[in-house]
Amino acid sequence: MSATSRLPLFALTAVTAALAALNWSADPSNALVWAGAIVLVLAVMAANAFAMNGTSDTARQRDRTLRGSLMMGLGLIALALGFAYATEMGLGDGLDKRATLVGIGLILVFTGNMLPKTVLPLAARGRNPARQAAAERFAGRVFVLCGLGFALCALFTPLAWVTVTTGICGLVAFAAAMSACFWVSRGTQTLQED
Repeated sequence: MSATSRLPLFALTAVTAALAALNWSADPSNALVWAGAIVLVLAVMAANAFAMNGTSDTARQRDRTLRGSLMMGLGLIALALGFAYATEMGLGDGLDKRATLVGIGLILVFTGNMLPKTVLPLAARGRNPARQAAAERFAGRVFVLCGLGFALCALFTPLAWVTVTTGICGLVAFAAAMSACFWVSRGTQTLQED
């Protein structure tokens, strides 16, 4: 793994730490929260520097996947910290909450988009692979649609109702994904032939 592939994660950790420090200076009453964010950022920075040093192809692929996940998580934290600072500076009411919820909605969209593309050992589970793949495609579509609905509700719903509307979108996504899993589990099992 080259040093350049570590650079984006280091840059994002530095930005996130700076945002946490700005929030700490603007709102010292929540110092414990800001200190927790800084400790989290330092842990991610240490993991990026010392723990993700794979030498084999499999280890390097694992490290790339982990770095992508850390980038997404830190991006969401940086988004929330940035909008929390904007709220502290009087630039908007509830921007931090809305931005965080939009980020969660986009994570649902990303997850839904990747779900059907993930290669899983379908036949090894003793289920009908076609039925399993159809359920994964259905769940992926539902996650994409609910994630978009989640993000739109977070942006355009009055602040007093944001939690309710985004909660409904999340519950619909969960219920639809569970119904797809139930549909697969109720299907006829096929025996794997060697």
